[in-house]
Amino acid sequence: MKKPLIFLLVFSLLTISACSLKPAEKKTDTKGNPSLVNQNPQSKGPDLPQTVNNESRLVAKDAFSLEAPANWKESPAMMPGISLMMINSTEKNDRPEVKKINFRSYFSVSYDTLKENTLEQYIVILKEKLSRTITGIRFQDLEPTIIDGRPAKVFSADLNQQGVDFKILMFVAEGNNKDVWMIPFNTLPEDLSGYNDLFYKIATSFRIK
Repeated sequence: MKKPLIFLLVFSLLTISACSLKPAEKKTDTKGNPSLVNQNPQSKGPDLPQTVNNESRLVAKDAFSLEAPANWKESPAMMPGISLMMINSTEKNDRPEVKKINFRSYFSVSYDTLKENTLEQYIVILKEKLSRTITGIRFQDLEPTIIDGRPAKVFSADLNQQGVDFKILMFVAEGNNKDVWMIPFNTLPEDLSGYNDLFYKIATSFRIK
């Protein structure tokens, strides 16, 4: 997939040493297990039949696994520090500016270490670096969720590149021994409502080995 330059910048910046928040309160289901439900207050919006596939498959790597839609294809990572990249190969968009850059919604998994930082500090530094690099980027903090039994932070970012508006939905969770895992989802703003539940489902299926 030919990607806008802005996403390569985003991915390269995801591998910095950085930031974090006060651990969110874990929510449990009726069996006492951490809840993996969508805690984003945004509405679901309309379905996108051409992009959402109910069938899923397990994607297993050496350090982690997650559940991904069966019709999303794995793509070679474009930058160091990216452990997984998957693209919705069936997505179609007739807007000329979108077709010109051959954009399709995708997500990646990136790894870093917190070092001396908390998760909150890491996220603050990450946003600051992105703001200095990407003109006009705007962030919105969303409700935290639970990933692999651990509190995870969620925020969105709005930006424009090559005349196209993009929406990033970012999940950031601590791993073991000061590890930090980031799962950014990249799509068009008008498609986010249809993708929202799917993105949360993929992110909260993430498991550290």
